[in-house]
Amino acid sequence: MAALGWLPGIRIDQAESWEDVGIIKEAVNLAEEKATAKTSVLLEETRIFEAPKDLAENSNVMKWMKEKGFKTEREMRLWCSANYIQFWGEMAKTYADWFEPWSSTLEWKPPYAKWFVGGKCNVTHNCVDRHAQGAKKIRWPYIRA
Repeated sequence: MAALGWLPGIRIDQAESWEDVGIIKEAVNLAEEKATAKTSVLLEETRIFEAPKDLAENSNVMKWMKEKGFKTEREMRLWCSANYIQFWGEMAKTYADWFEPWSSTLEWKPPYAKWFVGGKCNVTHNCVDRHAQGAKKIRWPYIRA
């Protein structure tokens, strides 16, 4: 039998009695319960972190919202939900560089979805190079290790 990687050195096949097997299984169950208890708290997050007002007002989302003529964020969200293919097509054209255009924004054949079919883009270019060549090129990039 395989070793239990997160209980170093404990292997069921090395148990000397059925009592040892029971103890090992109990330890495994206890460890799983503790892990679940720690991670289940993460699923219950209810806090909302608001962006600073000036940052929100000058964001790409607000700029796009104003260009489209939406009066409220709720109005925009309702439109985006009803027109998600058009929304994501506009976002991709506006906020990403494409080396080859796509022929279809979405091909949906449940359970499979293909976005931007036929299009080619370079993620590194869009995350780094695109910004290094833009108006904010003198800012230091933020690199998360």
